[in-house]
Amino acid sequence: VVSIEWGGDSNTLFYTEPNHNRRPHRLFRRRLDGAGAAELMMEEEDDACFLDVGRTKDEHFLTISVNSKLSSEVRVLRATLPWSEPTLIEPRERGVEYFVEHCQDTLLMVTNAGCDDYKLVQANPRSPGRSGWEDLHVPEPGTKIEDIDVFRHHIVVYERTSTGQQLRILDLTPPANANANSPAPPPRSGLVQFSASCGFPHVTTPPPKRRNWGLTVHSQRLLELPGAKSGRNLQPGANCDIDAETIRVSIS
Repeated sequence: VVSIEWGGDSNTLFYTEPNHNRRPHRLFRRRLDGAGAAELMMEEEDDACFLDVGRTKDEHFLTISVNSKLSSEVRVLRATLPWSEPTLIEPRERGVEYFVEHCQDTLLMVTNAGCDDYKLVQANPRSPGRSGWEDLHVPEPGTKIEDIDVFRHHIVVYERTSTGQQLRILDLTPPANANANSPAPPPRSGLVQFSASCGFPHVTTPPPKRRNWGLTVHSQRLLELPGAKSGRNLQPGANCDIDAETIRVSIS
């Protein structure tokens, strides 16, 4: 066994097995209550690709990744539905990489698709294909995204510039007074309303339906840590709690 994850039912186990060259190439799932044998979910035959099973930090999705040095292909599976069919995000394409996380019913991906380096995009978990990806954070020229760490109310982006490394905090929480001065919507009573000027009924247009996914970066700030500009390596620390308000980093 190379990688292993639990389903959200605490009864289903996902694991990968290596071949004779120690390359993980098969993914299985099995119930631990003895109901049936292990099921072979996937087998990767390309010797350049490695098969891995993981889980998003908020534990909502299992991720099934096939990665090589030149491409990525990821499927996601809701952890609470461990025996459902995984959803393919985007088929592998030579030269295109993407790495998946999840926050507030939105898929987050660090990808080099459509850019010279890497950027942060978001997608709808119900239709996650590349045609629906939306940019969430595109670094300035000369700045490279090396990693991200997702929290419930902010995203930490690990960046490298020509002078060293830095942390960028993307705040997902709207300001407390964001809606304080917004005018109240006019009263409605369905699609048919009476005109105040003539008294005759007329048909009004219903408001647009609000989509139930997508993040907004309300503010961002840079943190330059001691030692990060002196050639030392800055990496995420043990940030297991998605609700945490503090960030642990490792400088080596």
